[in-house]
Amino acid sequence: MPADQQWFRRFHPDDTGARVRLICFPHAGGAASAFAPWAAPLADAVDLVGVRYPAREDRLDEAPARSLHDLARGVADGVRAAHEADPEPVAFFGHSMGASVAFETALLLAGEECAPDLVVVSARQAPARVGTPGAPVGDAELEELIISLDPRNRDVLDVNELRELVWPAIRSDFDATRVYQPTDDALACDLLAMGGASDSRVSFGDIVAWQSSTTAEFRARLYGGGHFYFADDTEKFLAELRNDLLRAVDSRRGSHQSTLIE
Repeated sequence: MPADQQWFRRFHPDDTGARVRLICFPHAGGAASAFAPWAAPLADAVDLVGVRYPAREDRLDEAPARSLHDLARGVADGVRAAHEADPEPVAFFGHSMGASVAFETALLLAGEECAPDLVVVSARQAPARVGTPGAPVGDAELEELIISLDPRNRDVLDVNELRELVWPAIRSDFDATRVYQPTDDALACDLLAMGGASDSRVSFGDIVAWQSSTTAEFRARLYGGGHFYFADDTEKFLAELRNDLLRAVDSRRGSHQSTLIE
């Protein structure tokens, strides 16, 4: 299977009007399908692509990745293959754990034609704020944590059959995130960091600290809401994200460096 088909799910494969391909990296335990509702509102300008992590959905029979760096290497191969088949401007959106995978993937692609013009990192501590690995977390404590981040997770975990399907991916993702050590380097593309004002896990200081992770333009934006803040007003969020993407594409051949706190 070609690397792009292995790693990506395209939600509007027949759409030819897109100006940018947005590759979306799910959170720990998440899957490509989480981004499916975003496809239609963005379809006039954005080719929305969800990253297919192993050990879930249609890659359920595969072993989970051993590290976030392994995930990044796989996705980078997928980006290269997708660009070769259909070259168009690229941007990344990564939420929570996915922000770290997006960052590492962008570093691997630096200097290549398929490198992203914009990386959007969401609800995740900046690399400069990632400390040494903490103590392992037991299953009960981990379950409590993920329910606190999104109470809807309880509906899945309370059903034994569903829990058996999703728990291996949740467990492996959180273990990989716990021991993750960021690459000591900065992006050369624009970087937009976002978060929710009520997020108990990621502070606004954690969001602003992403500034040191790029040599290009940096912006930070704070929304109302918690860890999954974009679910509170998805229409507004996607409208602003669409503008961010088109702004990056329009300015990608310019040279600029600035900082903006929104």
